[in-house]
Amino acid sequence: MAAGLRFFALEEGGQLAAVAGLQDVKDATLMRHGRVAAAWRGRGAAARLLQHLWGQTGRPVLTAVWAADEDAVLFCERHGFRILPAQERPGLLQAYWGLPAEAARQWVVLGDESWLNPPRAAVLAPAWWASGATLALMLAASALVWPQLPANARIPIHWGLDGRADGYGGPAVGLLGVPGLAAVMALALGLLPLADRRLSRSRPSLKAYRGMWLALLALEALIHGCILAVGLGAAVPVDRVAMAALAGLLAYTGSVLKHLEPNGLIGIRSPATLRDPELWRRVHQGAAPYFYAHGAVLLLAVLAGAPAPWLAGILVGGLLLVATAMLALVHRKAPQA
Repeated sequence: MAAGLRFFALEEGGQLAAVAGLQDVKDATLMRHGRVAAAWRGRGAAARLLQHLWGQTGRPVLTAVWAADEDAVLFCERHGFRILPAQERPGLLQAYWGLPAEAARQWVVLGDESWLNPPRAAVLAPAWWASGATLALMLAASALVWPQLPANARIPIHWGLDGRADGYGGPAVGLLGVPGLAAVMALALGLLPLADRRLSRSRPSLKAYRGMWLALLALEALIHGCILAVGLGAAVPVDRVAMAALAGLLAYTGSVLKHLEPNGLIGIRSPATLRDPELWRRVHQGAAPYFYAHGAVLLLAVLAGAPAPWLAGILVGGLLLVATAMLALVHRKAPQA
């Protein structure tokens, strides 16, 4: 009750016929502890209470039923629930009920239609809107800067390891190149979830995916702003700004990893992690600190004024170290009970 479990009771003829509880956990509502009085079993009391409970939440609904109670499982299936795949069961029980992975042998987890067919469009809608707004602002900024540039202006668009610009483009390339790349990126990121059903059905993964989408979009917008400033003659150390932004992106990636569930598109995907949800969870939670550390070291190097080649070495070398650490996590044996 202290964790937010709310109980509802159905009275029939002045008698208590059925009780059940609702508990909002993360992005779902759990139906818990349903019981029907012996005198009211088979008389529709449970179905009436179930319909009332569904009207109390706008979230997807999950319920867990004792595997040996076949009647309860069949009841749930008759009233709109579907049994979720066995490979998803350990992760769901741990994430929503706080039960160990071993409990998957004793419980069946069922989800309603909203859980089985998550509103992917609704979850990703903020990223679509943010992409459209950001692209509009980037193009508006380019339109303001363009008249201030000579027709033959050469705008820096690439920087070498020495921190100096080594690639240039005309106004069209310099002012429209990054917005064009951002548009292609947004379109690709918006369509990718369609290719993997597990990602589309996992709200935590979709939210993490949305966060990475927005982070990459912010990085593109930052780089575009720097290029516009340089085109107007401002002395902006674009390479160092970009490295600092990448440091933040690395740290943010660590926070995203902890929320990912098994899917075929993003995360530390290997035959072992995709086959074993508990291994997937352990590897992704274990990998997060490495990304935090990598981002922190890179940011400190930027703030300390390390030369550009050093920053590139820290970025690439750190990625190799993180990849090695993740491989070690994948192949590490699970702790014995």
